[in-house]
Amino acid sequence: MKRKNVVLLALFLMTAFGAYAQKQLPTTELVAQIQEGKSLVYENVIFTDDIDLSNFGTNPQTGQYPENGKMAYVFTNFIKQPVSFKNCVFKGKLILFTKIETAIEKKEYRVEFINDVRFQNCVFEKFVDFELTNFNKAVSFEGTVFKEQPRFVRMGIEQKPNIQGLKLEKNCLFQVDQSKKERVLTAKELEKRLASKRFF
Repeated sequence: MKRKNVVLLALFLMTAFGAYAQKQLPTTELVAQIQEGKSLVYENVIFTDDIDLSNFGTNPQTGQYPENGKMAYVFTNFIKQPVSFKNCVFKGKLILFTKIETAIEKKEYRVEFINDVRFQNCVFEKFVDFELTNFNKAVSFEGTVFKEQPRFVRMGIEQKPNIQGLKLEKNCLFQVDQSKKERVLTAKELEKRLASKRFF
C-alpha cells in the first residue's frame, strides 16, 4: 500500500475512533432504557447533563417510619437489569437519593440495583450521592475518578465492592449508619475500611 494511502487510512481510523469515543447520550434516553427494561451497557459515552435515577414518578412505596414528630415515606426505584458503564464521562450530577420534606411529612426516593453494577474507568466531574442506595449483587468502581466529593453514606452492599484504582480528587464522605457522623476518607482509608469488612 502506498504511503499516501496508509496516511489517509490512519487519519480515517483516528477520526472514526474519536467520534466513537466522544459519543454523547442525553439523560432522557438513559431513563427511557431503564423504564423499558432494556440492557444498560455503555462504553465510551459522555453523559452531558444531570442523571436522576431516584424518582421516576412511578416508584412504589416500600416503607415508612416516624421521624421528629412526622411520618417519613420511602419510595424505591428498582433497576432490575445489569448496569455497566465503561470509559464513560459523567459531566452532570449522578443522583441516586433525594428527599422532599415539609412541616408534616418527608418523602425519600431511593434506588435499588437488583443485578451487577459496574463503573469501570469512568470519570464523574460533578457531585455523586449514593446515600441509602442498595446494591444487591456485585458493584465495581474499578479505575473510576471522582473529581468532586462523593457521598458513600449508609449504602446497602451485599458483596465487597471492587475499588481497585479508584481515585478521589477531593476524598469522600462516608457513614456506616445514622448513629455515626459522616466522615471524610481518602481512597486508602476507604480501602482499609473495606478490607476490615466494615462495609457501608
